Amino acid sequence: MTNPGRVRTSARLRAALACAIALVFASGCAHAPRGVPSFDALSVKHAEGRARREAVLHAMRADVVLRLDGRATGRLPAFAASVAIASPDRARVEAHALLGVVLDASLRGDSVLVRLPGERSSYLVGGAGESLGVTRPVAFLAQVFAATWRPPAAAWPLSVADSSGCTIAWREGADSLEMAVDREGLPRVVRLERAGHVVRVRYERWEDVRGREFPTAISVRDDEGWVAARVTVEDLRFSARAEEDWFDWRMPSTTRVLKWSDIRESLRREVQEP
Repeated sequence: MTNPGRVRTSARLRAALACAIALVFASGCAHAPRGVPSFDALSVKHAEGRARREAVLHAMRADVVLRLDGRATGRLPAFAASVAIASPDRARVEAHALLGVVLDASLRGDSVLVRLPGERSSYLVGGAGESLGVTRPVAFLAQVFAATWRPPAAAWPLSVADSSGCTIAWREGADSLEMAVDREGLPRVVRLERAGHVVRVRYERWEDVRGREFPTAISVRDDEGWVAARVTVEDLRFSARAEEDWFDWRMPSTTRVLKWSDIRESLRREVQEP
């Protein structure tokens, strides 16, 4: 005859074992896969790397190769460019071709001064931030260039782990962002969405530059095919402070407003292969 007490004990034991197994399983699902650091560790690595890059954005210069595609520009041959950044309010991009500077664009605050030496023309655009959908255009350029994305601390525990790291999602005002980081906390892909418009920034290569991990191959593309750009960094330099001559703001007396189509056609003519 079966002992009722033993039956009840066995039932309790099975229930306890089932609960323990469920808790272990749930705990395992909430953490990163084997070999991938915990979300806490990834958040720390990401914050430390970001801080090292942010520390030099006040005075940084780079020589890059730029490739443009998409409906906004059409496919253009690759061309060299010089970039200077003094975040959060000054930047300059000079695009070069065989005969010299093709385009010289200086950003100061919310204004952009573009000079086209080949056309002997220039134009000034105010309200650049509103046109681009960002509050601080230079700071946003620096953020994309140096991958200084800043998800809130509360978003990290909700990350989704994968074999390479994890993906974290958060919101910034009207923007919805997702960022995939690798096991070192370095951004791999960032997805930005606003009002249904999606832009993806892919960090294809990272290198150690004077003790700081920096992206040296970056692609930017929107889901509608309007813009597609790939930047390859060939040289990166940091300075204690930005020099004024990095950001030439001399405005020719002939400065006028040009349409984007005018600039696009000028670029196409200047950088086309011989």
